[in-house]
Amino acid sequence: MAVLALAAAAGCDSKKEAVMTSGIDLTNLDTTAVQGTDFYQYACGGWMKKHPLTNEYSRFGSFDMLAENNREQLKGLIVEIAAGQNAQGTIGQKIGDIYNLAMDSVKLNADGVTPIQADLEKIASVKEKSEIVPLMAELAHSGVFPYFSFYVGADIMDSKSNLFQLYQGGISLGEKEYYLDNDDATVNIRNKYKEHIVKMFQLAGFDEAAATKKMEAVMDIETRIAKASFSAVEQRNPAANYHKMSLDELKKDIPGIDWDAFLNGIGVKEVAELSVSQVEPVKEVEKIINSVPVENQIAICNGI
Repeated sequence: MAVLALAAAAGCDSKKEAVMTSGIDLTNLDTTAVQGTDFYQYACGGWMKKHPLTNEYSRFGSFDMLAENNREQLKGLIVEIAAGQNAQGTIGQKIGDIYNLAMDSVKLNADGVTPIQADLEKIASVKEKSEIVPLMAELAHSGVFPYFSFYVGADIMDSKSNLFQLYQGGISLGEKEYYLDNDDATVNIRNKYKEHIVKMFQLAGFDEAAATKKMEAVMDIETRIAKASFSAVEQRNPAANYHKMSLDELKKDIPGIDWDAFLNGIGVKEVAELSVSQVEPVKEVEKIINSVPVENQIAICNGI
């Protein structure tokens, strides 16, 4: 929607004169702090005083402010377009239709799961382990990545070439520690996540008992993947997250995943080489696909 809004605005002939300011705002400093004792407080104390951290942020710096300002400007542009009279078939009309549909909570609540019912039925129809990998590929077209993600990017050892790359995934909480640590705060987050999963399955039409059972299946699979996954710190090491190999080597090293079916399903052809960024979690996925009952696996494929 943001891209469409920018495209619509591109035709505007308005010009705004740039205001030149210093790159350093001295009010962001805390000149009462001793530089040699606490340089961070000296350099950022003024900013922190002017921008106290609120509950929705874990951090708030100048780039976060820039992103917020950008979102506000895009929102204003979209609201203005959606409220106007837009000719049928124009970008403005498409923006308005999407925005107004997304804001119509009455219709969304009335529709319930109806818009995705066919997708849920497709997932529920899977009965054999051989169907899991093709299902993963099909879901990827809708932005759902149950077990791992993929992308095409520059080869870090040969920046003139692009490389198909697999990347760990399958843990909805984002970082492995949320599944494994047992301090009070983390346990509370994990319990809230379990409640969320149960609620999502109930909204999809399952009774509480069935929803709870599916939640347990999701947590079991995600926890297994989390144990094998790289931590945020480990992911910062480029060399440790680069494992270039041929497709034949991948098939030999991780034979329990039908790589031909997966690549064909996502529309990637003639892959000679690729990188498995984190090998261990993908190998764990291989074990899950071939050992966990299909009915448990399709629970995680629902994209909860």
